Amino acid sequence: MATIIRNEVSKRNKYYIPKHEYLMLKHFCLLYPERKKEYLELSRSGVANYILDGMPRGTDVSDRTAAVAIRMAQIKEKLRIIEEAAEQADPYISKFILKAVTDGYSFTYLKTVMEIPCERDYYYERYRRFFYILSHHIQLL
Repeated sequence: MATIIRNEVSKRNKYYIPKHEYLMLKHFCLLYPERKKEYLELSRSGVANYILDGMPRGTDVSDRTAAVAIRMAQIKEKLRIIEEAAEQADPYISKFILKAVTDGYSFTYLKTVMEIPCERDYYYERYRRFFYILSHHIQLL
């Protein structure tokens, strides 16, 4: 029998967000490692990532350095929002929440391998709080 994954918190829960908003936030978080990698690549190589053959590219930004800086600022802001929401959800276990939401680790993995210093109910309360906080940060963008 297949495992049923519940993507929705009860509407009576203080951290309720609609199912599809939760899924959108979940996927936003799962892009964290890719964004971090892109940010590091841009910071190392900078303008070298862009094609500098002199051919016009329509409405592309003419200043390649500015284009790289703008993209890096956009990525950095998205990373910051996720990190800040994890810290606000619970500073004590924020690094575990961050690992769970960005790498998809389960509580079982966090408990057995990473030795998270809390129990399941406490963790999931903070996990739901994280997504609730994140949803408010995303609405501000």
